[in-house]
Amino acid sequence: MNAPPGFNAHQQPQPPAIYQLRGKLLPGVITAGIAGILAFMGTALPFVDFTFVTVSTFGMAFDGSFGFLATLVGIMLIPTIVIMGAAPLVAFLKPTPGWTVRAGIAAIVAGGLGLLFMIVLMFVVTDETGTSVSSSISYSNSQMPGVASWGVGTWFTIIAFIAGIVGGVLFFMNSRPFDSALRDFEQQAGYIAFGPHAQYQQPGPYSAKQSMYPAQPVPHPAQPGQHAPTQDQSTAQPPQPPLDHVQQDQQSQDDSQGEETNQTGQSSQ
Repeated sequence: MNAPPGFNAHQQPQPPAIYQLRGKLLPGVITAGIAGILAFMGTALPFVDFTFVTVSTFGMAFDGSFGFLATLVGIMLIPTIVIMGAAPLVAFLKPTPGWTVRAGIAAIVAGGLGLLFMIVLMFVVTDETGTSVSSSISYSNSQMPGVASWGVGTWFTIIAFIAGIVGGVLFFMNSRPFDSALRDFEQQAGYIAFGPHAQYQQPGPYSAKQSMYPAQPVPHPAQPGQHAPTQDQSTAQPPQPPLDHVQQDQQSQDDSQGEETNQTGQSSQ
């Protein structure tokens, strides 16, 4: 039987298509990784920039002035950024069937959630007076133009999440053919490992020991009040009488039969 395509005479796999398709994952990995770095930088940079006061994204979220919702959003931002930047990288370094496609989807979802969290921080959360951050900036600028604006960290973070979505889309589009090729390669590798051209490993000491010695019969458990027979007792044969005693017994039987015959003849006369 001929070996499947993709293997040489020595039955070693040669999957150049997998390496080519894996290389196409790099744009998505790089884009998502840079997006994660920019997102962390953006959260540390000013979220709101007043004339003499600047507040970062995490500073505003964990300050406590904007309630529990802002704190919850700040907590959720951390795993969102990590998943967006790390999921494609992990799937690229350790590709497994199915995981590469899910990693691209995870990066897309994380980038979308990050954008949603930023919108919540900008327009939904409110302070003790019920005023959102965007309303505070608008009111301050109406009283004194140019006194307040969105900080550079806000734009960094928004651009980072958009880039993370783009990186996730690139990774997802290129991961589908790579995932299909990876499944085919594992099936071919399994055919070589277990097919007619299988390369078997040398048995270890435990398996060799098992093959050298036959299996011993399992003795039946002893009944109550009885002793379990040992191997010598269970396999011993009944004792045979010596050959000389057998011959003597047969000779004595013949003599007795002869005497009975003589007596019978004499009585008939």
